[in-house]
Amino acid sequence: MKILSWFNRNNSVSTKPLLNVDIHSHLIPGIDDGAQSIDESLRLIRGLCDLGYKKIITTPHVMLGTYNNTPEIIYNGLQKIREAIKSSGIQVEVEAAAEYYFDDHFIKQISDQKLLLFSDKYVLFELPVMFKPPQLEDVIFEITTRNLIPVLAHPERYLYMHTKGLDAYEKLKNRGVLLQLNLLSPIGYYSKPIQNVSKQLIKYGWIDLLGSDMHNEKHLHFSKRALEDKHIIELLNQPQLLNNKLI
Repeated sequence: MKILSWFNRNNSVSTKPLLNVDIHSHLIPGIDDGAQSIDESLRLIRGLCDLGYKKIITTPHVMLGTYNNTPEIIYNGLQKIREAIKSSGIQVEVEAAAEYYFDDHFIKQISDQKLLLFSDKYVLFELPVMFKPPQLEDVIFEITTRNLIPVLAHPERYLYMHTKGLDAYEKLKNRGVLLQLNLLSPIGYYSKPIQNVSKQLIKYGWIDLLGSDMHNEKHLHFSKRALEDKHIIELLNQPQLLNNKLI
């Protein structure tokens, strides 16, 4: 992993790992609850570049009835972003996949082989906030039998998984699910319980991917702080983290 030199308050040289690839964000304007204009998208992208990112895989929500995004809608939006980036002279690679809400539409997309993937094999999905879907294990099996890799978005945010010993996470890991931590979770942005579980998941070495989950400039502001957090730096030094291997 690349190392970036910097100076602390005492002017002594220190080092921190540099994060090159973001795999979870909402930067295509006007199609979900993320950026709402090209100008806002560009501000967020510039901000991510300033933090050291070289590649951004943006992942609009796909949630039937709320965000009815299709591959065509997402790719059309991606093309607009790429054109704006080129015109603005920003040096960054931008790709698109999707963040799928776990519902019947998602299950059908798996069967129809119409999923938007990143790196040709990773499926990013999120769960309901209040309950674990009863068919979760069956759907994970369906994904893996298609030689795809399921990636659970922000697992630390599902309070029903905060069981003693974090057994629920270990069971998912054993079924081949990768866990994607949100960058802001370890600094307490979402809540104290989410912060505590984030730290435990990092300590156990169970986090495979780190995502900004960037929606707006408030997220960008706190991302700068998060990248200085000792738990995030610990994670960036762990060998299982995949982000920089996706460059």
